[in-house]
Amino acid sequence: MKRKVGRPPRIIVNGRARYGTYQHYCLDCKTEICREAIKCRSCSHKGIKRPDSLKRKLSKMRMGNKNPNWKGREITYMGLHTWIKRKYHLPKVCEKCGKKKPEWANKSGKYLRDRNDWIPLCRSCHMKYDKGRR
Repeated sequence: MKRKVGRPPRIIVNGRARYGTYQHYCLDCKTEICREAIKCRSCSHKGIKRPDSLKRKLSKMRMGNKNPNWKGREITYMGLHTWIKRKYHLPKVCEKCGKKKPEWANKSGKYLRDRNDWIPLCRSCHMKYDKGRR
């Protein structure tokens, strides 16, 4: 007598019917996973502690032009201002009048990635400087 082979039992998971293929769940988030895994991909990397020395080393490996998002000379206006703020921290006072809260102003108008091409000025001095340069 031939034995009739049918489908495995039907299971409803996340509103979809599964036929015995996904009967295992992640231990942390309870999403369905394949039979061989214990945790899903997103949960398997949570909680990995790295020493500070390794974090610094990995960070330095991808700084500047080694970073895949580095744009080089095709950087935008806002991107260059963000870069200059991070790279060179602002002094506490304006270089011309001595007021507080300066911002980086470009000297040449060419917007180079060079510290000598930038000057810390307060907002009013920056506007006067840009107006006089035109």
